[in-house]
Amino acid sequence: MRSLALFDRLVQQGQLAPVNSLLPSMPKRAADRYSDAKRNLLVSRNGQIYGFWNP
Repeated sequence: MRSLALFDRLVQQGQLAPVNSLLPSMPKRAADRYSDAKRNLLVSRNGQIYGFWNP
């Protein structure tokens, strides 16, 4: 079970960034990693899929 409080805190701190707009530019990676709707529930909030931000 994921911790929504931790997930939200990481988003607020800028440690996680929305990646929805990036998915079309990497179709193979998107298909490999973001095609499972159940798994996407672990990395999404309010319709946005998030990934770690590494500037």
